[in-house]
Amino acid sequence: MRDLRSEYNGTIALALAAKAKSGSPFTSAAIDLNGFEGCMIVATAGALGTEVNTYTVSCTDGATNAAADTPVSNYLIGSAVHQYATTPVAIDTSSTVKLAAYVGGKRWIKVILTVAGSGTGSGVVGINVIRGKAKYAPVA
Repeated sequence: MRDLRSEYNGTIALALAAKAKSGSPFTSAAIDLNGFEGCMIVATAGALGTEVNTYTVSCTDGATNAAADTPVSNYLIGSAVHQYATTPVAIDTSSTVKLAAYVGGKRWIKVILTVAGSGTGSGVVGINVIRGKAKYAPVA
């Protein structure tokens, strides 16, 4: 049996919580990809409610931990297998998991959750980043 734990490392980008439209997006702290070949962005939706809001995931990247050099929506592989996302990945259904992968070459990323629409409620959303394809295993 393969030990996948020795090759992957995860971090919470945005904690699972009720996220309401606030006028500005929710942005994670900078996430360091040093030592890994790539990462998977895992967005988990709980109850989105009946409000008319949209929840989208995108990211920025950079050579420094400012990680705001370039918007990289075209550096995300969306939840459809092998399809590059030309727009941010949508979280559109309650109680689902949406997957995206960052395929850019920069060391740092920040994950961004944008809530838009005419709703006044909030949806429960959380985003984790799983760093993978470790250059040196096992990872801590």
